[in-house]
Amino acid sequence: MYGMDGSFVTFTGLSALFVFGASQLWDLTREHRKSQRATQSYIRALFAEIDFNTADLHRFNESTIATSVLIKAFQRNNGLIPHISDASHTIVYSTNLARLSDLPNGLIRDVVEFYGDLAKIRESVAGLEKESFKTISPEGKVNVIEGLYRRSISTEGLGESLLNKFGEEFSDLSLRRKEHCHDEDHLSERLADLAEKIQAARRRHDLPL
Repeated sequence: MYGMDGSFVTFTGLSALFVFGASQLWDLTREHRKSQRATQSYIRALFAEIDFNTADLHRFNESTIATSVLIKAFQRNNGLIPHISDASHTIVYSTNLARLSDLPNGLIRDVVEFYGDLAKIRESVAGLEKESFKTISPEGKVNVIEGLYRRSISTEGLGESLLNKFGEEFSDLSLRRKEHCHDEDHLSERLADLAEKIQAARRRHDLPL
């Protein structure tokens, strides 16, 4: 009788242990899936934000004002302030810095650089509204705006590269861009063309090269 009772107790204990283990495994699996869904949502949102900013940079770069036009405008009115607005979005990036570790190491570096460049562009745009900008010579003002365009074109290229890397790294998410921009080779050509136009305009107006 004692043996039967002992076996029953042992069996009951093992059953309880099995149920507890199964329950723990289920909880862990559920938490893992929840964490995985959150990571995927973050990646999709960050991709969409980078896509928006890259497309916005593309539109800005396509509206580049010729250097010769800028110089003439500033020479006529040295108090002129170019109307350039910053429409970059950074809410996904800035409110989820702790989630950067969800990305591969190579992507983390590029993402941080991309948003760092956006911040520098924002500072440059804000600088156009400062009183100190009005005191700069026409040539100095053109230099500031040229630098803004160069950084904007470079940052657009980085955004293009990032979006391609996201597509490769997270192919299982089937990430899709809302708006397509020019490829990196074309961006390099545009940057070289801009530099050539700047030099030509400087020569025409006898400005230092």
